[in-house]
Amino acid sequence: MGRLRDWLVNKYLPAWAVQTILEENKQLHGKLEHLKEEYKTLQAYTDGLEYALHRGTRIEINTTGGGLNGDRSAEGTDR
Repeated sequence: MGRLRDWLVNKYLPAWAVQTILEENKQLHGKLEHLKEEYKTLQAYTDGLEYALHRGTRIEINTTGGGLNGDRSAEGTDR
C-alpha cells in the first residue's frame, strides 16, 4: 500500500504539496512518539494503582501539587 500511495503522490501532486505532506508526516510522527511515551507513563501509573488496590494497601494521592517531597507541614502528625 505504501508504494501505491507514494506513486500516486509523486505522479499527481505538485512538488510543494509533496513537500507539505512530508513535513506534516514528520510532525505527526513526532507527536505520535510523544503520545506513546505519555501512554507508557500513564499505563505504568494505572498498573501501580491496580496492584495496590488488589493488595489492599492504603493509597494516598497528593493533589496539592507539591509532588513527592511537597510541603506537609500543614498536615497533622497523628496518622
